[in-house]
Amino acid sequence: MLISGIIFGSLLALVLGGRPAHLLDVRLRAPVLLFMAVIVRYGTELALRFSVQGVDPLRLPLFTLGFGILLYALWLNRDQPGLLLAAVGVGANALAMIANGGWMPVWSGALTAAGMSAADLVPQFHRLLPDPTGINILLQAAPLGDILPIPFPVVRNCRSAWGGSSSPR
Repeated sequence: MLISGIIFGSLLALVLGGRPAHLLDVRLRAPVLLFMAVIVRYGTELALRFSVQGVDPLRLPLFTLGFGILLYALWLNRDQPGLLLAAVGVGANALAMIANGGWMPVWSGALTAAGMSAADLVPQFHRLLPDPTGINILLQAAPLGDILPIPFPVVRNCRSAWGGSSSPR
């Protein structure tokens, strides 16, 4: 979903009159932190996928570290258009992931509405939430997880209402 988000955002920018050459004018503070965050987050997922010994007990601290580095990098660059809003989304997703012990919660109702099943989830990162009720909605941080269905064939998915991290596939 990350790649499709980048592609969609780029196309939308072009349609709205943006120019690719303007990307060269963007000066980010500490860009290495953005790369570190991606490496920690997706490196942890890959290590879990390939059952690297000793990684599973560290899932929560490693994913938290990845989200934390990303949040810090976004905060350092909050003067760039949209990055403070992105930090809000990433922070919301981080809270949802932390509340669920290192798994990103995905609401089963959204998954069904998107035309997907539990088999479409990345099991190393996502956890299917049954229909949470009562206080469990808050304890599982369900509103901060992936709760919005996207039922369109090419981009079929579930997303966070906060626009932060991502969901299945």
